Amino acid sequence: MPAPGPSTLRYGGNTPCVEVRAGGQLFILDAGTGLRALGRQLLAELAGDPLHANLLLTHYHWDHIEGLPSFEPLFLASTNLRLFGPVPQGEAVRDLVDILRVLFDSSFSPLRPESARATVTPTHLTGGSDITLGDTHIRTCTLNHPQGALAYRLEHNGVAVVYATDHEPGKVDLDRALCDLAHDAHLFISDAQFTPEELAVPGAAGAARGHGSWDASVRLAREAEVKNLVLFHHHPARADEEIDRLLASAREVFPATCAAAEGMMIDAEPDRVHLWALHGRRGQRVSLPMAVQVEATREGSPLRHPAHLKDIGFQGAYFLSPESYEREQPLSVEITWPGEERAFRRTEDEGLVRLRGTVARIDPKASNGGWTGIGVTFTESFTIDVLPLPGGGNGRGDPDAD
Repeated sequence: MPAPGPSTLRYGGNTPCVEVRAGGQLFILDAGTGLRALGRQLLAELAGDPLHANLLLTHYHWDHIEGLPSFEPLFLASTNLRLFGPVPQGEAVRDLVDILRVLFDSSFSPLRPESARATVTPTHLTGGSDITLGDTHIRTCTLNHPQGALAYRLEHNGVAVVYATDHEPGKVDLDRALCDLAHDAHLFISDAQFTPEELAVPGAAGAARGHGSWDASVRLAREAEVKNLVLFHHHPARADEEIDRLLASAREVFPATCAAAEGMMIDAEPDRVHLWALHGRRGQRVSLPMAVQVEATREGSPLRHPAHLKDIGFQGAYFLSPESYEREQPLSVEITWPGEERAFRRTEDEGLVRLRGTVARIDPKASNGGWTGIGVTFTESFTIDVLPLPGGGNGRGDPDAD
């Protein structure tokens, strides 16, 4: 279910929806509540031109289709939507067209099926389907999930992206099929809803729910020799700080791991994969140009260097750095806050503000001096340490005071 609120500001609270662009074509993977914002973005981008898109559904549980009634292009006659998905398993829905009928049922919605004026062309797929749309080759396999689900592998121009949400490991044949599908993928988007501990307890919330863990995703990524792993389908009760910790654990085993976040964009080419943020972090910020110290870890060694702080707010900060970072890399920004002086005598303590967070934005050409713009979101409350004055004083005129 959607999980908006202050605890999910950084990773986001929408249900699954991933946009893939390849060879001039638009692919949409699943139609969760994230589809609403995507629809508005596409309409603004098209500026009146018709939308042609391919919607690939993994299955029909609510969290993967509930965004369709809010997908504005669906209600325009100019929209051409090719709809792909498995044959539904259940009593209420018999085929892909029935999905719209159920979503617009008068018991649940003021909309009627005929409100969807777009041209919708349905195609059923099965595990092992192999199709080509334009210049993009698409293969599927079956996942271990109640009522079934499909994983998709999209290949274009030497780049492979595999989308495998909603899979519970444990069935050898299905695990092997997914490993084969994901082999050597540039980007592997994998189910990581639960922790290994949650899945290990019989009868617990995670047991037999058709989902995996970050640990299972990491093991599969290593076995399949994928180049980059994206932890996906976060538990709706998982706060940002918890995802930070899961991500840190995953990176200890598979360093090329990131956690899916609202607005994240990934530019994939045969020889590199680059992650960056689509939108700047919103919120009130104040300009605060001053010198700061940044501390991070690179290849196990601490890295410390000066930087220029530009602005700061409650949720994050933006600074210019002579060093480069990776998205979601942990770091700390230290600001030396001068004490107040009156009549040549310091009356308030000098302080050191430590802001700990992760990299959320990277602007390689943020300044003419070759420095990189770095946006950081705070992952924990900042700390302020009192710095002793030269000579052992504490700023209150009493060198022996504690």
